[in-house]
Amino acid sequence: MYVTEDAGASSGPRRLACISVGKIGRPEDFEVIERLYYESEDAMLRSYALAGLAEFEGHDITQVLIQALKRDTFWRIRLTAAEKLSGAAEASELLQYKAENDPVPQVKIASLKSLGTVSGGRNAQFLLEYFTDDRKSIDMRLACLLVLVENTIPGTLDAIENLMEKLWKKD
Repeated sequence: MYVTEDAGASSGPRRLACISVGKIGRPEDFEVIERLYYESEDAMLRSYALAGLAEFEGHDITQVLIQALKRDTFWRIRLTAAEKLSGAAEASELLQYKAENDPVPQVKIASLKSLGTVSGGRNAQFLLEYFTDDRKSIDMRLACLLVLVENTIPGTLDAIENLMEKLWKKD
């Protein structure tokens, strides 16, 4: 545990130690990683601390992840939060917003992937509409298609067929 708290230690091992400590999951270590997340000046270390917090079993950090995705200016922290919100139904609206509006493509894709893991008609509908929206970049639409296929979202085949039909008529 000393590596994570040692400000003089190399940043690489400190970052990786945050995730390892979270995977080990000793309850007494949670506060140390949480303190690193909230107090560190190093944004990369904060990103790894957030990922480490998400690894602890028995601790619901959904609200911390939601706040990180909403407010953090460092894109890697938003990326980590979006990835770790996979399956969190209460974050669906925020994930949809980030998929539409985040300036960083990696955060958009992570948001789409997390939406795909949350069961529910609104998320499926959002993903289908996102995929068929020709105003979106082709890269984002392909990422969304991958999410639709990997999560076997109902309506994916119809959306693909409709899109193909539109493209064939156009050409």
